[in-house]
Amino acid sequence: MKRLKKAMGYIGLVCAVGCAGQGSSFAPSAFAAHRNAQHHPQKNASSLNETYQDWRVVCQTSSPSAGRRCEIVQQILSNQTHQRVLSVELMSVNGQLSGVVMAPLGVALTKGIALQADNTVVSGPLAFTACTSGGCMASLGFTQPQMTSLQSAHAVSFLMGTVGGQQLVVPISNKGLRDAVNRLNALVHS
Repeated sequence: MKRLKKAMGYIGLVCAVGCAGQGSSFAPSAFAAHRNAQHHPQKNASSLNETYQDWRVVCQTSSPSAGRRCEIVQQILSNQTHQRVLSVELMSVNGQLSGVVMAPLGVALTKGIALQADNTVVSGPLAFTACTSGGCMASLGFTQPQMTSLQSAHAVSFLMGTVGGQQLVVPISNKGLRDAVNRLNALVHS
């Protein structure tokens, strides 16, 4: 019960940033895509962290035998609280992009989460698979036509409901997505 109250308080805080009742959406200015400075790895480096506008390409090598694991990442932060509201992590698996989206605690698990591009649902609703102290996760996977829609859209956002019955619309940026995907594919196939 204590966790639920904390989660509801967090959603209330997030909603105070931009929710105004049923069917509301967050104002794009209430959020910012988290950006890190671009880093260029040294030869034989065990990690890589490169920035492509609002997306990052991150690679880690845990051991020489395990190989390199690379993904593209975007975190959406509240401009007021600087807390993470949503994060997206995508990997290239057999030429397809798949990964997870991490939504805040307090989302309506049974409603799932959907991704829209220019007011058209591209993917979902996707079921939440697990919740941790960091939020609730749903698996993502994209076909090439879906990825093309996301890359060329004017507005991209995730849609989800809260346990309080509100509709949340969290915008994400597709700036740099095409370049990040191209870099990820180059790293995976090198």
